Amino acid sequence: MMQMNNERASAPAHSPKLAATEGVLIDGRYAVRREIASGGMGTIYEAENTALCELVAVKLLNEDVREQPAIVERLRIEGRTLAAVRHPNIVSVRDMRTCPKLGPYLVLDLLVGRSLDGLLTSRRRLTADEVVWLGHTLAQALSVVHAKRLVHRDLKPANIFIAREPGTNLERAVLLDFGVAFQETPDGLGRRLTHLGEIVGTPEYLPPEILLEHKAPTTGTDIFSLAVVLYECLTGDVPFPGSLAAVSTGWLRDPKPAAMGRADVPMALERVILNALSRDISSRPKSVLEFGEQLIRAMGYKPVTQNLLDGLTPKVEADGESRRIHQRAGYLAPMRITSAEGACDGRTEDISEGGALVIGGQRPPEDTEVSVRFPLPISGAVVSIQARAKWCRTRRGTHAVGIEFLDLPETARSEIARYVAALSRPSMA
Repeated sequence: MMQMNNERASAPAHSPKLAATEGVLIDGRYAVRREIASGGMGTIYEAENTALCELVAVKLLNEDVREQPAIVERLRIEGRTLAAVRHPNIVSVRDMRTCPKLGPYLVLDLLVGRSLDGLLTSRRRLTADEVVWLGHTLAQALSVVHAKRLVHRDLKPANIFIAREPGTNLERAVLLDFGVAFQETPDGLGRRLTHLGEIVGTPEYLPPEILLEHKAPTTGTDIFSLAVVLYECLTGDVPFPGSLAAVSTGWLRDPKPAAMGRADVPMALERVILNALSRDISSRPKSVLEFGEQLIRAMGYKPVTQNLLDGLTPKVEADGESRRIHQRAGYLAPMRITSAEGACDGRTEDISEGGALVIGGQRPPEDTEVSVRFPLPISGAVVSIQARAKWCRTRRGTHAVGIEFLDLPETARSEIARYVAALSRPSMA
């Protein structure tokens, strides 16, 4: 049976990150609507700025770490860093304050779309045009970061977001999470939060001079990490997968060719990416802008803005019939899936009247009936309904599950339809 109540997604029963109920404000300014995503250190919520009546994203530290000075300082450095590197392809910070009850927080632009990590989990690989567009776009954004003598140092698909402007078909790649950004010199923003020799970042995306020699991060660290991301977009895997030890051992061999089995990947593009993955720092591009231009030259043309989220629209077959009945829209929110084998938590990547795409958690048996619990996209009200796990794909240990709603009530169906329509409506400008 379907249930709808006045619980808020900001405080689902399985993830009580924020002790909030409907109408509770953060710092007297931001009314929480629902949880968007959570991690080990912080949780991001959709909230309404009550003074301006606009939606924003609020990043709060989790209760178990908000009293730790190093974690608090890291959040503050992230806020100051984002304020210094404003760019269309970098998430924008609007405010940074401390709530007497809930601790320090950042107010960020609310983005609508999907993470690159989620896209790769469901699609596995991107086209060469998409990869070059993505690489060139991110190189432009990173050049602004590097101009401030800052290093992101945690570039990976989970920290890259493909956002679509509501009511348009315009998409942009956006860099997220500057929580471990590194200042190359002591003059400037913030301070170093780690000691030399301490590895910060995700090993599979870090160069050997960081993993093996424990050198300080440089702008070249980001160039290498971006090359790893692009390699993964082309092949479906990172060049050196595994644990820290496995990645370190992997440096004894060359990565597999990125163009293997890909007729659409020019050899020149493969060479550019593999060159940026060189063990020899001096052999890599001298700047991120140079790397971006090398990607363009390798294709022989500059790809126009890509539509990576086009998969959200119904697919029309040759006979004119649509194989996908319902229009979908990007929607990030926690979802709990309960089957006969137990419960697991993941996140939605998109939603429609007919179902949702869920990333993470465990892999439920395909074509089995399950119960799903998630917040609705406009009201934030949490619903529990019966559904079916139609299919599942696995990429590097992460699952993408196609969920079909079985008993979605009219009130919930109408809300989802209004949300999708608002994001899909062509611009009238």
